[in-house]
Amino acid sequence: MGVRTAMDPVFGASLGAASVRIVRADPQPETGSTSGRFLTRTVDANDASPVRTAAIHLVAAVRGDTSRMVISVPDERQNVALESELRARGIEGVVTVPEAVAVVALVRTSGAAEGFRLLTVLDIGRTGVTVSMIEIGTATTIASTRSTAHAGDRLDGVVAELLPATTVDAALDADSAFDAREVKEYLASGSRRAQVMPVPESMCIRFDSVVEREVEDTLMVIREVAARARCVPDALVLVGGGARISLVEKILAREFSVPVIRPAEPELASAKGAALIAEVLHQEHPSSEVAVSDVAVSDVAVSAVSDSEIATDTVEMSSDQAVVHSVGETEE
Repeated sequence: MGVRTAMDPVFGASLGAASVRIVRADPQPETGSTSGRFLTRTVDANDASPVRTAAIHLVAAVRGDTSRMVISVPDERQNVALESELRARGIEGVVTVPEAVAVVALVRTSGAAEGFRLLTVLDIGRTGVTVSMIEIGTATTIASTRSTAHAGDRLDGVVAELLPATTVDAALDADSAFDAREVKEYLASGSRRAQVMPVPESMCIRFDSVVEREVEDTLMVIREVAARARCVPDALVLVGGGARISLVEKILAREFSVPVIRPAEPELASAKGAALIAEVLHQEHPSSEVAVSDVAVSDVAVSAVSDSEIATDTVEMSSDQAVVHSVGETEE
């Protein structure tokens, strides 16, 4: 292994239910910071285990030098399984962090969490939602709950059921390029009228009703976590593929009197956050093994991510300013 320097690229990764997301962050020669410049790759696990897929591709990505990599994991069970897979390939001492901690690292670097102490992170994935309350300064998970409520797979099923009945519509038949994924993305967006897709209003209504029912279950989980933590979060952070559904943000903003923060690429949030933590670890400990306790979320440089990486409520934050809307505020 050659001599490592602070200018080496670093990697972050996250494990999904059926895929692995890998982020490479290359430091800029002028500053040494990644400055939010990420190269991303999604690897489908197909029939294999996501943990096994992660081990194979992550080791290849860093060419065996795992000191430049941090992996965000959904739970301790996955953490143990990943360590076992890596150990089988001769890799020891890989740094792993909880997904919510990696997300908080990303959000903090944007400045969107400035002045906040507690964040509740909602990670909405294919098989359910994980709700975690995190203390920003110490990267401590105060309370966390996993629920099968609000599963992306169920929304996929709804769209799949509605498509056969809808495709007999002459307008849809005229363009066979529209598939279930495109229809779902259209239904999830908050600007349906601005998009050209001949989806009937009945499908939009049906989709929204299912989303509202799923979010109602999630609201109970959020309140349960807050009750267990015996405190109220300063903001909600919405990540995962399900965070792209605009109606979810609207309902959360309506129900809770705190800001709702959503990364621009919510499905990559934990992988990007892991890469930012890896950057700090690699710069401070370029030639030694470290534990995750050696670096706090607060150590991640605020300049590491551009404001455009984060959206608050439904407002994209430009590189010039960050706009935070609290409940009750509206956009013109």
